[in-house]
Amino acid sequence: MVNQSQEFNIKYKKYEEDKYNKQILDLYLSNFLTTAKVQGYVLLLSPVQRHGILKVLVFVIASLLSFASLTSSYISIFSAVIVYIGFVHLLIFYIVPQQMEKEAWKFLKSSFIEAIYPKMKEYYTVEKNRLYLAIREDTDEVIGMTSYEDSVDFDIPNQVRSQGVSLTRVSVSDQYKGRGIASQLSKLIEQEAKSNGKKFIALKAISTNMAAQGLYKKNGYTYLKIKDPHESFLMKISGLGRVFMYKLI
Repeated sequence: MVNQSQEFNIKYKKYEEDKYNKQILDLYLSNFLTTAKVQGYVLLLSPVQRHGILKVLVFVIASLLSFASLTSSYISIFSAVIVYIGFVHLLIFYIVPQQMEKEAWKFLKSSFIEAIYPKMKEYYTVEKNRLYLAIREDTDEVIGMTSYEDSVDFDIPNQVRSQGVSLTRVSVSDQYKGRGIASQLSKLIEQEAKSNGKKFIALKAISTNMAAQGLYKKNGYTYLKIKDPHESFLMKISGLGRVFMYKLI
């Protein structure tokens, strides 16, 4: 564990060498899966925040009455309520979180482990995508990373998609968070994109990751109110999802 008062030098550099590939993979996997892990109490609040308390209450009461009606021949109303509460508890604290983790792993595998990692040097050097690293100099340890991809898959008001890039894979090792590493990496990405003639940077964040959203807002990013075209049924009913943000540069 690194003490926050401990002093060491951090080197920020553009990815060019494949010697860091394994460290990059480990850091990104750790950050992504930790962010994607959903706590049960979040699932209790998310539907209310997204759909409103009235809609949630109507749904709960309607589903409870339907369940009680279907089971009235077998158990009493009181027993039906107890069973219903038990099922909801199981759903919120076990079934849905596990399913969300499975979906996150499936996405991670298809979008990075299989699609990018095997050809990472080509992807981030030969092609128009870029990756920046934060490296602790005394240990040569990759402690942070941020990349941009030369494409945007959603519309920005008054902008052309081809004139923007997507900020992706913002990751900082847990023990080094709070040192401004993510902000510094994001600034390097912005400078790179601007030097390549880009007009804006777009990003997506998990709706429950308030720390990341706070960082983006602090660095000048603005929310976009658009519907997620890739939203799964599970994300919709649970109230979880992604937020879309952008920044002109």
